[in-house]
Amino acid sequence: MPLVLALFGASGCVMGYQLGAVSTVDTAGDVGLAAAPGFSQGLALDDDSAVLFVFDGRLGGVPTASKGLLGISGGLDFHHQQLFGKGLGLRAGTRSGVLAPFDCDGFDMPVTLLGGEVALLLLLDDDHYSGHEKWGGGGDSYWNLAVSLGAAYVMSTDEEGPRALLTLGVAYELDGFSELF
Repeated sequence: MPLVLALFGASGCVMGYQLGAVSTVDTAGDVGLAAAPGFSQGLALDDDSAVLFVFDGRLGGVPTASKGLLGISGGLDFHHQQLFGKGLGLRAGTRSGVLAPFDCDGFDMPVTLLGGEVALLLLLDDDHYSGHEKWGGGGDSYWNLAVSLGAAYVMSTDEEGPRALLTLGVAYELDGFSELF
């Protein structure tokens, strides 16, 4: 029943894609850099804000530990395209996932992450489309440069124990807001 109420309260749906790079540093002193593709989908609250389910990956390296890095995470974000006026928005939410360091001998014990991320959205371009004259379905597309800052608690099973992970990222995002009716 809550899902039905949420759908009737939503003004549309949102789908987004991103491609970027993320630098990481943790309290154990490991520094890394990874490519970060992502995907999001959710419900539009109005013409420029939404609640999104976010999924992203990581593939890169940790030169300080001579290891590669493979990971996946997901979360729930609030996205507002024009929170600080036209051209500057915000995306903020939770993240949980798994990171698996690897080297030539195979994968190390993966670690679990739990944290959050905040991103400033710098509008690069936008487009409005009116939809079909009989079926409706217009909407807006936003091309953003996202600058993100994240923090996570790393739950590790190795001898180092738990630690913190900080991320700083830059991504190119495309977010499409579509009207339902």
